[in-house]
Amino acid sequence: MKSVVIRSSILVKSLKVVMFCHFGLFCAMGMSRHWGYLTSINDLGVFDQVVWNTLNGAFSQTTINPVGAAMNWLGFHFQPVLLLFVPLYRLHAGVEWFIAAQAAALALAAWPIFLLAEHLLKSEKAGIAWALVYLFNPFLLSAGKWDFHPITLAVPFIATAFLGVVKKNGKLLFWSSLAILLCKEHLGLMIVGFGILWWIRHRTWKTAAVISGLGFIHLFMVLGVAMPYFSPIGKPVMLGEGLGQLSRYGWLGGSPPEILQTFLTRPGFVWQRVLDMGGHIYWFLLIIPFSVVLPLVGFSFLLPGLADLAANTLSANPMPRSIWAYHSAGVVPVLTAAAIGGAARLSRLQGRFSAKEFRGFPWRLPWFAAIFPCRSPLRALSTSGNRSIILTGRIRGCGRCVRCWIKIFPFRPRPISAPNSADGVIYSYIPGVSARPMVSCCAWTARPPILTICRLIRRVFPKKINPTGWTGTCRWIAPNISLP
Repeated sequence: MKSVVIRSSILVKSLKVVMFCHFGLFCAMGMSRHWGYLTSINDLGVFDQVVWNTLNGAFSQTTINPVGAAMNWLGFHFQPVLLLFVPLYRLHAGVEWFIAAQAAALALAAWPIFLLAEHLLKSEKAGIAWALVYLFNPFLLSAGKWDFHPITLAVPFIATAFLGVVKKNGKLLFWSSLAILLCKEHLGLMIVGFGILWWIRHRTWKTAAVISGLGFIHLFMVLGVAMPYFSPIGKPVMLGEGLGQLSRYGWLGGSPPEILQTFLTRPGFVWQRVLDMGGHIYWFLLIIPFSVVLPLVGFSFLLPGLADLAANTLSANPMPRSIWAYHSAGVVPVLTAAAIGGAARLSRLQGRFSAKEFRGFPWRLPWFAAIFPCRSPLRALSTSGNRSIILTGRIRGCGRCVRCWIKIFPFRPRPISAPNSADGVIYSYIPGVSARPMVSCCAWTARPPILTICRLIRRVFPKKINPTGWTGTCRWIAPNISLP
């Protein structure tokens, strides 16, 4: 008996080591991308500006948006979780906080997944196996290698909410639900799903009603009141028209009631549009890492995931359905929980298999399916034109030390007093400049970025870099370029 306990302790410690390595890898990759000037204005620069402006008295304001004027970010995405970073910015104003938080959230979610599988399958080994399946899910790996997005902070709380449901812990479910609602505007629908799941498993209507009511209130207050109030177009920006790739759901209607009407009166049109956009392929890619059938068998666990699944499937922009994007991060713990529930259900249906014996099947295919995207995060490190940016974030200079670095300190995204939104254009050419005190001129060789750097210098410090003005500054940076 003692040897069994020691072995179990070693297995759990091994899982903790894997979680720590998972965190360390994606934290190092995120820092490297940022220090190597590979991060982007969309959306890391936006989050940096929103938090910095809030710290300096302009609550949640941003000038980096498609409407051409300063606006409150809550009118674009309802993500009050960003406010938690304001006191951290007082200690040190830098996006490194975001990067570390995202890496920690994705890694820590493995622990409630482990507890969930251990509880349902009555096996510690099965719990560890499913935690590893979660950590190496292709969609999760892709989310980890992206710039920070608040949806990743909801992942551990989604997994914890499932644990609260299966263990009949209403308080754990309630507090997890509150944390989830801070991360995105549509996640009220996820909380409604958790309420329904509670009723299906326990048949107690009070807790189910409280949780579902919390989700409905959030949906109404956010989509019907808060976002239209803060939005410059009077409704959630992604329901607008004429905003390019940001008009993701305008084809369904201009408001939640119109979207509901479209679903009820034109279901054939919606279904055909989903097929045309490749929604069925996206669904298949999601369930491949879980042996395809297991999440479907545990279908009741899929109810909380309908929010993210619908948001990604119905988007006119194909990016949310990509296996290389971050949008499916919130779906991964849902599918993992559904697969665990499916494995437990099949083991009960098949009398000749115990839950412990059945655990081996569901995680063989996930390991195979997780192999092919593993190169994706590493490939992200070499997407710059300067191939010396690998993990260290150092940029090999061009040999002209005086011209190699342009020191702009301190530099931060322009506050809401900026003359116009042209600053967003500036930052979009220079990934990572939104929170860096330096800009490298030799990391980009094309003419537009060089001219953009000059424009940036002219706007921020027109007299401190070179007294001869904009043309002189450009020639000081790169004397061989031709100027208009």
